[in-house]
Amino acid sequence: MKVTGFVGFSDSGKTTLITWVVRELKKRGIKVGVVKHTPHGFDVGQKDTGRFFDAGADAVIASSGKELLKIERCDGEKSLFEILDELKDMDVVLVEGYKGAGIPRVVVFGKRISRDDIELLNHNKVLALVIEDTSMLVFIKKHFYGGVVEEDERGNIRIRLKGCGEIPVIGFYDDRLLEILMRGGSGDKWDLSCDPRDKMPKISYN
Repeated sequence: MKVTGFVGFSDSGKTTLITWVVRELKKRGIKVGVVKHTPHGFDVGQKDTGRFFDAGADAVIASSGKELLKIERCDGEKSLFEILDELKDMDVVLVEGYKGAGIPRVVVFGKRISRDDIELLNHNKVLALVIEDTSMLVFIKKHFYGGVVEEDERGNIRIRLKGCGEIPVIGFYDDRLLEILMRGGSGDKWDLSCDPRDKMPKISYN
């Protein structure tokens, strides 16, 4: 099982991007699981299942011929490791959120880029930077410290890090992301305990 995190701030397009990735991987016959971190809780909706849960049920299971939905209350937040264990039959698991986890990540930038966005690259397992508006690369070049933005003769863009390799920069809905995920996601022995600052590139915003 390959596990990859997608990190970015609100309105960066993470959910839209993950939805596209799921569709494209399914076209290729790959079993895909998704984990979404919602630390403030979530709305289970007004269907019968949600009404039972809102009434106080400790667990609700909705079953059909093709689907199974389970909602249960927890005494505390489950670790990402425990959640991933429930998806061990998947070929690929895409994780939205969990910025502090030591899993390989894809960083997603929206139309606006701030200091906090740049700091998301301070991680030792960044597989790619996906950016909605590639014209913002001009902004990155001006405010980037610790890496150099380069473009090769084929138009491929990368951030070359000082002594720490490179990060490919790609736009939304680019098939290269699918190749990166299949090649670079963590395997069964993912490391959720590592400090993402360990051996990470030193990148900052000027």
